[in-house]
Amino acid sequence: MWVGVLNGLVTARCYYISIFMTVKLVYLLQLDSLRALVKGSQLTFFQREVLCALIVIEVHARDVTKMLVDENVKNVTDFQWSCQLRYYEVVKDMYPLEEGESAEIFQDEERLDTSAFYRQFSQNVEDVRALNAVFKYQNEYLGNSGRLVITPLTDRCYLTLMCAMHLKFGGAPAGPAGTGKTETTKVSSTT
Repeated sequence: MWVGVLNGLVTARCYYISIFMTVKLVYLLQLDSLRALVKGSQLTFFQREVLCALIVIEVHARDVTKMLVDENVKNVTDFQWSCQLRYYEVVKDMYPLEEGESAEIFQDEERLDTSAFYRQFSQNVEDVRALNAVFKYQNEYLGNSGRLVITPLTDRCYLTLMCAMHLKFGGAPAGPAGTGKTETTKVSSTT
């Protein structure tokens, strides 16, 4: 949602700071309602984990929105916008089954045909973008676990690792023990 809203504002060349401030206010209200939900209600452990992960993501969205307003970003080609890790949905046309066509998987000794089976599902994909790097989001599910806090340093690590993978290189963050190198790499590898 965050990328869609801000991308729409920047694409429309909304120079009015008041519009960005309104969006920021909406994020603050969402964060406050999420905080109240976590603090005040009887949630299961898993529900609390999901909400805490969502709060971490929304706090990062709030901070980036503030930075974009402070940096006076006015175009989708501005560096501060293009260096953000963004998710875009790529909508593809559905190819419905024809009359009399079965959605069953066909398999014999020579081939396996799943095309009719998968045509009944959406073919939409998600693109993950940062600078000139574009990757398909692979929908990896790692369970319901806590989320790494996103700081400007982790943003820079994501950006560096995305660009390295785009150039067919790898990456190995270096630094003192206990600073989150492994967690940052694991999180960036799931995008």
